[in-house]
Amino acid sequence: QMCIRDRAKLRLTSQSDDPRTSETQVFNPPMVHALAVPNTKSLANHVACARGDASVAVYEICKDAVRRRLLLKSSKGHSSSVGHCCFAEYSADRHLISGGNDGRLVVWNWLQDAEGAEDLVSWSGSHGSKVNWTATLPGSSENVLVADTSNKVSVYTAS
Repeated sequence: QMCIRDRAKLRLTSQSDDPRTSETQVFNPPMVHALAVPNTKSLANHVACARGDASVAVYEICKDAVRRRLLLKSSKGHSSSVGHCCFAEYSADRHLISGGNDGRLVVWNWLQDAEGAEDLVSWSGSHGSKVNWTATLPGSSENVLVADTSNKVSVYTAS
């Protein structure tokens, strides 16, 4: 659940509320493992949350409200907790990359209009071990950097 808090008054001013999701769970709601914010100025009011329920939630933050834009959860996606996510700088943040405890990497085309999350999976593959961190490089290379539980960093080409 995303909340807007007034720092000066130390009080909650707004929070997301979607009765169709597990976010309204009172007991054991999905834990947020990581947050990502796009670098593109026109998308800077969005935030992606890597969650413990094998999904990535994307929220739109307005001045007085937080709205969940979409929930990325698919059979082509993760089967356990999503440990990290990042927006792809090589695609002007049109793609969102997630890595999970299941050792999977998923590239989501999160800005595309689609019927369901299945259609938003641009690429999905097995890294093999738990993904701790993902990153991309700006520019023309479509490289995705992945840090896992080993002492090495892997580089994948997203195309």
